[in-house]
Amino acid sequence: MDQEFTKVQQDIQQRFAELPEEIVDIILDGTLDVITFDIQQTHKLTNDQIRLLENEIILVLSFFAPREDFADNVAESLGIEHSLVEVIGAEVQTEIFELVEDIFEAVETEKVHREATEATLATPELDPKKAELKKLADMFGKTPQTSTSQVVQTPLVAPVITDDVIPLHTMEGDIQKIHGYGAYVEQKEAGELPK
Repeated sequence: MDQEFTKVQQDIQQRFAELPEEIVDIILDGTLDVITFDIQQTHKLTNDQIRLLENEIILVLSFFAPREDFADNVAESLGIEHSLVEVIGAEVQTEIFELVEDIFEAVETEKVHREATEATLATPELDPKKAELKKLADMFGKTPQTSTSQVVQTPLVAPVITDDVIPLHTMEGDIQKIHGYGAYVEQKEAGELPK
């Protein structure tokens, strides 16, 4: 297997393991599916286009792609006009991204802060919620260098290898061996039975 592909898969799995529960819930509890289904019906998108839109949304929610690039990435991935992308982008912003706005803000604030000050300074004790948001910002502040073309969906089920599969037991073999239904066909064909 390609080493770069394996690295991308590991990055994705690690990132999903570290995502806040609110974001994981959006992706896995059906919220994303419902919203993208509505977008598909409203704007007459194909199944491939809606799958690509879901991928772009997940890339932003998992901090692999910045929100600022969302519209351009959607236009490029789906191959649709910018006017339609703006409408879809506004719907995604309202229906999905605003649900986790506090997490986005914490990550973006920490990223800006980190870039502004490289020196490590002692920070005063934060209240628990701010401490949790700071921890998330630290985890997601550095965006891995991964392009959307490198993200490949992997099958959920391992391929089945059929080299060592034993054929199913069928009635055909039994009929040939049961008395009265061809029990002596093999001997007859071999010429072992009297005529």
